[in-house]
Amino acid sequence: MHRIKELDGLRACAIFAVFLVHFRPVQYPIFNFMTFGWAGVDLFFVISGFLITGILLNLRQHPTPFRQFYWRRALRIFPPYYFALFLILLLARVHGEVISRHEQASDLFFLASLDGVSLKLILSRLFLHSGFHVAPLPLDLHHYVLFERGLRIFWSLSVEELFYLFWAPVVLKGSTRFIVFCSAAPLAICPVIRALSHTSYYMESGNFFARFDSLATGACLALLFLAVKRGVVPMRMVERGALVVMPMSAFALVLLCWRCGVFRNIQVKSTFSFAVFGYSLIALFCASIVALCVRWSNSQITRVLRFEPLVYLGSISYTMYLIHLPVYVAVGIGLAHLGQVPQIEIIQGTLAISFTIVLAGLSWKYFESPILKFKDRKFSLLERKMPSRAQAPRVQAECPQIDGTAVRAE
Repeated sequence: MHRIKELDGLRACAIFAVFLVHFRPVQYPIFNFMTFGWAGVDLFFVISGFLITGILLNLRQHPTPFRQFYWRRALRIFPPYYFALFLILLLARVHGEVISRHEQASDLFFLASLDGVSLKLILSRLFLHSGFHVAPLPLDLHHYVLFERGLRIFWSLSVEELFYLFWAPVVLKGSTRFIVFCSAAPLAICPVIRALSHTSYYMESGNFFARFDSLATGACLALLFLAVKRGVVPMRMVERGALVVMPMSAFALVLLCWRCGVFRNIQVKSTFSFAVFGYSLIALFCASIVALCVRWSNSQITRVLRFEPLVYLGSISYTMYLIHLPVYVAVGIGLAHLGQVPQIEIIQGTLAISFTIVLAGLSWKYFESPILKFKDRKFSLLERKMPSRAQAPRVQAECPQIDGTAVRAE
């Protein structure tokens, strides 16, 4: 199937945005703008919601849709994830770090994103109308020195896995109206959950129920392109809508961040206004970019996102995300043994990015690719020939055909 390379280019941009926030030299205030790199995770969420919804829509006519979908997801997600988890736990133990059994079990079963929302706090704010005021925190200037910190990013993998678990039955067995409702409802519900559960430590930012709207935005986008394919919505309307939403959401986001104190070195995620509206604006901005990349696929406008090295980095971005923090910590430990190194944080970040790319590339070639070939051979999304006389219609692709081009997800 033809692959939309622009989406891989966006994945590469997303992973480098994550690198910015985690590898930034904290002792230099000029690099504080890098703290917004965490929004790369939201871009990952929107792309995932778009692609996974398309995959599931095409599996509705498959004779064994749940088997195909869950096995393919497991073979793609589990091997690199559990290898990275084992590696972090091993390095942490050798380094003398203590990781609680609760945290280990939470990451083992993809449950990390179920923390961060207090039912007691929500009920108090609902019925007692108190506790909405929270004091914002100053900008977080942390520098990673422990391998245990590598586990802190696994909340996003938990969000993804719970999304797969919940979303497959909705799309595969639900009616069209039910799917549309489940895609649109989180856009209104999640901001309310964030408002009711927000604290200055912004723990709700890593909770599945509070961050589901980014994935749902991608799902709405997939349904919109499906409507285009069926002739219900004209493609020109989608294109113009994305061209309007992108600058408007970006402008609103800049104003919101300014109001929340971004120029006063305030951690905007710790403010109530950003918790309610900020993530929604980021999701809309990312969705408009994805929509335009799909619409303008193979055009001169999106040529830069089809740059082969960028596409390659996008294809290995999953493993890069899993291992980049332990690699960064290991590089820091190695540099510490060299004594005083000038500009050590900049050198550490540069080396960490280089080693992360090399290790992820090796994993892709010798570990992940053989598994993916087995996945495609054993659990193909094309319906196999049935033993009955009347052959069932073939399922066309891994994602909806969009303007003549099929979208393919790993």
